[in-house]
Amino acid sequence: MILLVEDEPQVQAVTARILRAFGYSVVTAHNERTALAQAELHGAAINLVVSDLVLPACRARTWCGGFESPCEHARVLYVSGYSAEHVGALAEGARFLRSLSRPTSS
Repeated sequence: MILLVEDEPQVQAVTARILRAFGYSVVTAHNERTALAQAELHGAAINLVVSDLVLPACRARTWCGGFESPCEHARVLYVSGYSAEHVGALAEGARFLRSLSRPTSS
């Protein structure tokens, strides 16, 4: 099972639909509070957390430590439209996927 944490409703809906089309079971959350509630509810069934790195209330790398108890075996993949330099330093070994941005026209 994948826990998808994304605060933009349209991005969350499209991403969840794509993952489900590939056969993955997906639960969603729109902020860190609902993500931790999903983690408590589904616990060991969650194998992967895909989280937007920049959420309105916090940085995902700050709250993802809360998954250690309910889903200790789950891997975390951070995603963002911002570059890694913009969002700050990630822990060593953290997995980060930057979405492609449109090229700017001159």
